[in-house]
Amino acid sequence: MEDYVSTAKYGDNVSVYFDVGAEKPFALGERLNAVCEMAYMNGYNWEALLTWYLGQTAPELLEGLESDPEAGSYVALYPLSPENEAKAEKLAGLIRSLVEGEEELLRAVEEHGDEKPYYELLTGLSGVTEKNFQGMMEDMGERHAEMKAYLMRYYDSLRKKEDAFAAFEL
Repeated sequence: MEDYVSTAKYGDNVSVYFDVGAEKPFALGERLNAVCEMAYMNGYNWEALLTWYLGQTAPELLEGLESDPEAGSYVALYPLSPENEAKAEKLAGLIRSLVEGEEELLRAVEEHGDEKPYYELLTGLSGVTEKNFQGMMEDMGERHAEMKAYLMRYYDSLRKKEDAFAAFEL
């Protein structure tokens, strides 16, 4: 089995490292994206998806959890303690289980990817940018009306922030 999830103790933390660019998670990410256009599964989107999924299935793993996603990885951090070491091992096992038994995650995203809490979390984690916005809207076509309306409002709020500074030309 490919080693794409590991745990480690470092300083005052215990961490779970998830290499989302490894072959198996990357392939799953492509299938998730085919099911839900917003799921283009870099480290930031894995953070959103795992936070949402844990909130539904294992909320105790969110207690004390801090995330540090990057484009090609997702890192979960807990303060070092015996209880949190157990949480980290459980989270690593859950991630492996979701990747290896991908049907559960695919079904969850297919059934719930259009729900407001998921895409609110995704936008809150900056998974929607000016660069990818137009392509996401085009990919959705005529589907996902509620999500599109939310994303359009979110995108407008991003543009308004940028436009406010445009008035200060030097």
